[in-house]
Amino acid sequence: MPVIRGSLVGIDLGTANCFVCTKEKGIVIREPSVVSYDLGSDRVLAIGTEAKRMIGKTPYGITTVRPLKDGVIADFELTLVMMKMFIKRAMHSSIISRPHVIVCIPYGITEVEQRAVENAAVEAGASGVSLIDEPVAAAIGVLVGHSKSIFLGFTGGKSVASGVGTILALSLPVGLITAAIWGIITWVSKYVSLGSIIALALTPFLMWAFKQPIGYIVYCAVGALYIIWLHRENIKRLIKGEENKVRE
Repeated sequence: MPVIRGSLVGIDLGTANCFVCTKEKGIVIREPSVVSYDLGSDRVLAIGTEAKRMIGKTPYGITTVRPLKDGVIADFELTLVMMKMFIKRAMHSSIISRPHVIVCIPYGITEVEQRAVENAAVEAGASGVSLIDEPVAAAIGVLVGHSKSIFLGFTGGKSVASGVGTILALSLPVGLITAAIWGIITWVSKYVSLGSIIALALTPFLMWAFKQPIGYIVYCAVGALYIIWLHRENIKRLIKGEENKVRE
């Protein structure tokens, strides 16, 4: 990715929701990934929250759909239209001060689709476009989003459950196995931190064993390394036999 200066707009194309943020204001748009359009003319009538309100209420000839399903783009054209409209809403900028747009894209889209995303962002007013795969963005977030990353709070049961939820979203079998490993080790040893460390350390290997995308494996590997670093004091106490147990 090139060195980027000036205004930035980031957009995450999610299956359920789309997020748009700016460098200056943070998240400025958080709306459902829903599009309403006319079947006869293919004209988009509404997107986001407005389109979601129309679900089940549209007359004949108008339909409301989610262009992204199960983490992949189901309707590419509608996804582009939705992305362009969200970017325009967020920008409100003149031709002189057009921002650089960073688009978080679903893993595995083709080069042709990537170029179409870039062109759509430019048509929306971007001065430049950078694309990043969702798993890679998640892995980067583990390192730079310290206060917000889901992995960084792995010091207790509630945050472990949140982390396992993230893995479940990436791979159901790996998430279930991770949760089982954490539960069994915690129950047998009575140490929550030990269960957290071992369960999360095994996730990249489980992702590999279940032939998940390389981005998912990298995400879990980076997260596991950070968890080990985060628990360095717990590890010292475990070695010394001073770590608090779930119950005595």
